[in-house]
Amino acid sequence: DPDTYWYEPSGHHGLIGSTEPDEDFAGMRDYVLARVPEPTHALGNLHYYRDTDVDTMTHATFTYVLCDFWVDEGDDPNLYRLQTGPVDDGIQVIVNGEILGYLRLDGGGDSWNLGPTIRLGARNTLLVTLVDNALNNKFIQDMAFYRGEIMVTGAPSVPPGG
Repeated sequence: DPDTYWYEPSGHHGLIGSTEPDEDFAGMRDYVLARVPEPTHALGNLHYYRDTDVDTMTHATFTYVLCDFWVDEGDDPNLYRLQTGPVDDGIQVIVNGEILGYLRLDGGGDSWNLGPTIRLGARNTLLVTLVDNALNNKFIQDMAFYRGEIMVTGAPSVPPGG
């Protein structure tokens, strides 16, 4: 249920109904980064699975996948996409403060074109929020970030100009 994301714990309500999406998204990004002990560098498709200790259907857990990426001036932003397999219970996909869509438990998998939200010559941020309200089976399967047909992997690099 996309309404679940209204309760996003960063205090920015998953950007639903935001009147200041840039400011609220920056707050969400800061919230996530403040809670990351060490970044994980993607070396292939992301597979995430955890059980939780929450009371089923009483509380929800929020798990984040955040990726900062630079797109050069003159690059084709429509080459960039996120693809995922099944999830439990659901994910919300946001790029630069714009909600691109959701995938629910019964959705099987999906793909999102990031092009319309990409800023050329700037840092872009992809934020995927996994929401789960059950004791068991919190997962994302086969999530991957692509530029064209090439999966984006590896350690971060410094964009031109710092």
